[in-house]
Amino acid sequence: MWHVFLVQVSSGHQVNNLTDLDKIYLLLAEHNLGDSFNVLCYDLRIRTLADLSKLDEEALKRFRLLPNFAKDQLRQLTQKAEKTDFVHLALKHGKLPYKAQLQSRGVPFISVDDIQVVKKTATGPFSGSVFEAIWTKPDGEKIRVCLRYHRAQARKKHFLHEAELSASLNHENILHLYGVILPGLYTDSVALVMDFAEYGNVLEAMPQQSVFSLIQIV
Repeated sequence: MWHVFLVQVSSGHQVNNLTDLDKIYLLLAEHNLGDSFNVLCYDLRIRTLADLSKLDEEALKRFRLLPNFAKDQLRQLTQKAEKTDFVHLALKHGKLPYKAQLQSRGVPFISVDDIQVVKKTATGPFSGSVFEAIWTKPDGEKIRVCLRYHRAQARKKHFLHEAELSASLNHENILHLYGVILPGLYTDSVALVMDFAEYGNVLEAMPQQSVFSLIQIV
């Protein structure tokens, strides 16, 4: 569960709703490691500062493309967190505008705590990192969903655009967007929770379909 506090600073600005995930992202961003946040949050399920102790050598294998000096910085996150002024970092980096932007387009939100990653199913330049996951809905029902997050900050705007478009579409032959995960107000991360396509993408599904079933779809 997120740890939240409210701080009033001398400049008159207010730092509020600063969660542990916000702190983890700010710590990463300060060391130019912001692109590592989603792997920590979803792949490794690191959700609190205390969870940073899970970053052992086995976990660091998930960061195959990171140079060794960057992995060294990840190893030192627990020690860095103890000496970090997170209010200062929050003021330095600022809040992200995504929540207000998506709310204005009618995009629903899902709490990161309600998603349990099962396994990675695909990765690509446009789809991002794709996972099978379990979503615990507000009524307690658990359903299988597809979780997608951007692999690089350069792709984030495309995820935001996709979320806005998907929220306005409702058709049985289009994957439904259940909601967007924004881990925190200071966390530069966007993840989509959508229908789980049991047979994969069109190319993967074609060999499993008969001519009759394809005619029915059309």
